[in-house]
Amino acid sequence: MNKVLGKWIGAYDGAKRMQGSGWSENDVLAKAHELYACGKNVKFTLMEEWHALRDQPRYGSQVGGNIGSGSSGSKRSRESDACGSNTVESSARPIGREAAKKKGKKKSKEYASEVVDKEAEYKEFKTKELERLDNIALMQQQANNIALEKTKTKKMKMYLKLTSEEHLDDRKNQLLKKLEAELFDN
Repeated sequence: MNKVLGKWIGAYDGAKRMQGSGWSENDVLAKAHELYACGKNVKFTLMEEWHALRDQPRYGSQVGGNIGSGSSGSKRSRESDACGSNTVESSARPIGREAAKKKGKKKSKEYASEVVDKEAEYKEFKTKELERLDNIALMQQQANNIALEKTKTKKMKMYLKLTSEEHLDDRKNQLLKKLEAELFDN
C-alpha cells in the first residue's frame, strides 16, 4: 500500500506542478490519474485512504515551492517528464542540536522578559483601577452626604412650619416631638 500511495503522491505532485490557471481540484486529480496510469491502464484504487491521509506530512503533497531543489525557478515541468521518474523535491534542512539549544535559550530569555513586562503592565493597571474605585467610592460618599443634608433641611423646614403654628392637633404634635428628637438629640 505504501508503494502505491508513494507512486500516487508523485503523480499528484506532478499534476500540481503542471496546474494551469483556472484548474480546479478535479482537473488536478484527473491529470494525476493520467500520470499515475502512465499509459498502462492502471487505476488508482486507494482514493478514500489517500483523502484520509493527505493532510499528514508523510503522505502530503511536496509541492509548494522549490526550496533546495536546484531548479531553474520554474515550478512547472514538461509533460514529457511526467511518465519518467517521480522525484520528490527536498524540503528545508532541519536545524542542528546546537542551533536548537540556542534558539530555545533565546526564546526562554525573551519569554522571561515578556512575562516581567506583562506583570508590570498588570500592576500599573491594578493601581489605576484601585484609584478609579477610590474615586467612585468618594463620589458616592459625597452623594450620600448631600442626600442626608437635603433630608435634614426638609425636616428642619417642616419643624419650623409646625412651630410657627399656634394650635396643633395630636398628630401634628407627635410629628413635632419626633422631629425635635431626630434633629436635636444627636
